[in-house]
Parts: sequence; C-alpha cells; structure tokens
Amino acid sequence: MLKPDVRLVLVKIVKESFGYTLTESDLHKDFYEIGMDSFHVIKIIVGIERELKIEFEDDELDFYKYNNLEKIAEYIEKRLT
Repeated sequence: MLKPDVRLVLVKIVKESFGYTLTESDLHKDFYEIGMDSFHVIKIIVGIERELKIEFEDDELDFYKYNNLEKIAEYIEKRLT
C-alpha cells in the first residue's frame, strides 16, 4: 500500500470542512494565526481518522505540542511507519 501524502490530506480536509485554501507556509503557522480554534482542530482530527483510517486516543494529541498542521502531519507520518 502506498503511503499517503499526509499534508495533502490535511489541506483537503481543511478545504472541505471549512472552505479554507491553505498555502505551504500556512502548515507551519499556529492554528490561531490561520483563524482556527479548538473546534476546527477537533473536526480536522475526525477528518484525519476518516480519511487515513487511523484512530487517536483522547490523550494522544496535545494541542499545545501539536499547534499547527505541520506538527500534526509529522506525528501522523510516524504513526503510519
């Protein structure tokens, strides 16, 4: 099975869920800098679980540690390897 491009999946989820078109640099910005709050992040996590067929435990993602999409992408890539 081919490994998905996690960043493309995240951009797609954000676009479909909220209508935001993200740039490469947006992936490195804090969620609040790109207009997202905890509701948005939870919805993104649900989208990731659906798209990539993985499940996160409630205590697995620390929103202070994983405060942007790039950090979430890196975390997911580690889980998928």
